[in-house]
This record gives sequence, C-alpha cells and structure tokens, in this order.
Amino acid sequence: DLKREDVFITSVLKCRPPKNRTPKAYEINQCKPYLQRQLDAIAPAIILALGQIAARVLTGKELPIKELRGRIHEMGKRKVIVPITQRIS
Repeated sequence: DLKREDVFITSVLKCRPPKNRTPKAYEINQCKPYLQRQLDAIAPAIILALGQIAARVLTGKELPIKELRGRIHEMGKRKVIVPITQRIS
C-alpha cells in the first residue's frame, strides 16, 4: 500500500551491459560507489532487493537467490529484504 512518491527505485548498475547480459563483477564494482552515495543521500530504513544481482550486491552474499529470500539482511544500519515473490502492479 505504498504510494509511488514514497518509494525510490534504482538499479545496481546505472546502465545495462551490451545485449542486456548479466553484469560482470568489474561493472558492478564501478557502479557501487554511486549506488552507495544514492543510498546515503536517501537514507532508506528498508531496501527491497529485487533480483539476483541486487540481492547479492546489497547483502554482500554470493548465495543463490533462493537462500537469500524471505530473510532480513543487515547493510550497516539498513535492513535489506529479498522478497519471496515479486509483485509489480
């Protein structure tokens, strides 16, 4: 029941790799400082990580997404949640 103006949506990468392929580690690492500055500026209490790349980057865990789902992970003072299902309406 969140309103759009109450939600900030971003991506780990700020542009998609060629042919929309899965990003490589060096590409993710190049974008991490910018993502961190965004998170610092917005200061969200809770972050929903949608997708495997976001889940791995934001939790710092190289686990299959099914093992990250449904739990609360810590990212400093922030809570990172990898939802069990994704519902976009």
